Amino acid sequence: ELGALLGKPSLERAGDEAHAAALVEAMLTFPAGWKTWLGLVLREAPAGLAAAALTRLQASASVTSGRMVLIRQLADAAGDIDAFTDTFSAEALKTPSIAAEIARRLLTVGRVAEAGAALEVAKPVKAKSFLGSGRTPEPDFEWESAWIDYLDASGQADLAQETRWIAFERTLSVARAKAFIKRLGDFDDVEAEGRAFAHAARHADFHKGLAFLMAWPALPEAAKMIQARADDIERVDDDVEMWATRLRVRQPAAAHLLLRREAAVAFRRRDLALADRLTQEADSIEAG
Repeated sequence: ELGALLGKPSLERAGDEAHAAALVEAMLTFPAGWKTWLGLVLREAPAGLAAAALTRLQASASVTSGRMVLIRQLADAAGDIDAFTDTFSAEALKTPSIAAEIARRLLTVGRVAEAGAALEVAKPVKAKSFLGSGRTPEPDFEWESAWIDYLDASGQADLAQETRWIAFERTLSVARAKAFIKRLGDFDDVEAEGRAFAHAARHADFHKGLAFLMAWPALPEAAKMIQARADDIERVDDDVEMWATRLRVRQPAAAHLLLRREAAVAFRRRDLALADRLTQEADSIEAG
């Protein structure tokens, strides 16, 4: 019956209130199922249905955690950011991931100052100890992404760029580095790219630095890093075989060395099957 009522022909004939009443009644009967189904219904529904259903659901007798999820879906579909925000407790709003979700919605509609305020509530603060203030924890990646977007939207482009670069240096995020370089002018972008490669190549965590260069991709720089720091290979990377395949055409010596070193690590940890496979791949490069 509900399926017939909410079918596209019916949606086009009747008003939002009748449909909203039927939809909310169904959601209250089986909230768990409607977490999945609601998005499908709203995709085909008139714009007013989500708003009407949202008002009815908010007015229902009790609001459980299951209903909160439905309210958030309806609020998003209705474009009601305040209703979405109101589903979170004051304590939950201090959670970086939740603050980022809310800030992104606010930025989308140009409520820039409110987005900044939402992010400020969840900003990392120095941990306190009996000796005084401790170290400031690393920011959540999604929170930091939203913070950078807020800085740009609020006219603080220079600070946004500074934050991108500091974040890259801390995380070796390809996304952060590329976002930073994309905003530079000619020649400056080339110089910054070189700085990023150099930072990755000398990073204390060899494997993290190499992963950055391979993901960019910066294969000549990756090959130089392997040959300069082969003794720093301390664990088997899950992507080593893929990396070697990509390097072997233009950088065969580096590919061979990487496989040999990784095979030795695998042998030391008694993963003989992997050690043998990596050795065979290295031998195939040497033979070639």
